[in-house]
Amino acid sequence: MTVPVDARDASPAHATPIDDAPGTAAANASSDETPVRAEGTNLPGRPLTDDRAAYLAGEGIGSYVQHLVAAGLVRSAEPGDPVPDNFNLREERQRGIWFAYPKADGSIRWQIKPDVQDDGEPKYVSAKGGPLGYALRRRGTSDLVIIAEGTKQSLAAAAAVEGAATGFARDAVEVANSTVIGIPGVTGWSEGGALPFDFHRLCQGKRVVIMTDKDAATNIDVYQGAERLGQALTLATSVAYAPNPGGGKDGLDDVLKQVEEAERPGLLAAIVAGASNKPATKKPPAKTIVTDDMLPTSGASLVITSADAYDRIARELIDRCFLHAEERVPTLAFNGGLWWTHAGSRWVAVEDHIIPGTVWTLLASAVVVDNADDEFGRPYPISKYRRDNVLEGLRARLATDPPKTQTAASYWITWHNGKWRHTADPTGPVIACANGLLTRNPDPRNGQRAFYAHTPRYWNLTSLAVAYDANATESEALDQLLTGGLARRP
Repeated sequence: MTVPVDARDASPAHATPIDDAPGTAAANASSDETPVRAEGTNLPGRPLTDDRAAYLAGEGIGSYVQHLVAAGLVRSAEPGDPVPDNFNLREERQRGIWFAYPKADGSIRWQIKPDVQDDGEPKYVSAKGGPLGYALRRRGTSDLVIIAEGTKQSLAAAAAVEGAATGFARDAVEVANSTVIGIPGVTGWSEGGALPFDFHRLCQGKRVVIMTDKDAATNIDVYQGAERLGQALTLATSVAYAPNPGGGKDGLDDVLKQVEEAERPGLLAAIVAGASNKPATKKPPAKTIVTDDMLPTSGASLVITSADAYDRIARELIDRCFLHAEERVPTLAFNGGLWWTHAGSRWVAVEDHIIPGTVWTLLASAVVVDNADDEFGRPYPISKYRRDNVLEGLRARLATDPPKTQTAASYWITWHNGKWRHTADPTGPVIACANGLLTRNPDPRNGQRAFYAHTPRYWNLTSLAVAYDANATESEALDQLLTGGLARRP
């Protein structure tokens, strides 16, 4: 949701008073750049408190936090405060910091960093029902665009660029007046699988440098996500990847906060100058491929290679627990808000609690194997949050809702690239009999009706209680229909 914000109308009792006084980054910003601000009156939360401003300043953002507060781009969150639509937070998670994700057209989406996180809960939360997308942290006039992965990371980058533009460091000419774009993660830039057009326009004709966290050198998902972003930037004149000089999983903010604020523009310029054509010096190894012989001696029924890769876990559950033994397609589907299982001759709805309970049981007996040398693995850190995210992945992959143009109650589906998809009707109208699927219309080439075995690939909720017999006479067929009963119904 877009929520316009004006930072200056909040209650003084909770506000951190900020003036655009001479000497602040906000006052000294180059007149050639377009300032990024939140405008309007519909506020999430309240003005940022002193303690939270101090926290952000210590995260590599420094005095630039004053500009962020004055511009309404960071705000405090407390229980009972106004919250944008499509946020569902328990009371303990309603206390934290709101971060604005401004777009090129002036609209804003919001992200919150709650003060507390239970096991498995994310550090940052955005609205459900749509991607958070990118954040235009700073619109500059040079031919350089810096794309930084992470919320605080991109704010720290913008702070360093602002320092270069206002004369904090003379060794930072390379980054002065550059544009800074933040992305919530290396795959968080995608909207519907594509780079938004306004993101393209911000990078058109520019040199782009992408900055990821340090784990691009050890995590194949981060490495490949950065590669895909680079490949998507088709309007940029060049794309390079800046090496992260930190350790472990350090982000840019972790690196910049290790030096004095006056030194950060020069450090950022040095990092940019070292950019190359690869996200890391060496491509990390692929994720462990799960095979039956990897099942540990502990008796676990499922091996997981990453505790928080929820879509991958969903795919693994489907492949190992919900596939038809012969056809290798799922016997589970999600349609009309309900879970369905294939009962041999038709799809049958199951009670609401069955699938969530089954997934919980499977995850509770699973182990995480982070590498092929880990013989026993470690217990999967199950939580309701993780289970619900896996269920969301299952729903996305197993959805069989008909397209808007579909009017028939029954239709054909196909399992392609790990998802149920609709497919063209290969046979014309079909009658679901007790023992198989009979085409209504004879094949014009031979005058014969085709007869198929029941399959999960045919979405039907009813089937006849009588079997098809190609050798039966019309009277025998009528007798069988009358004595055998009408259609089975769910």
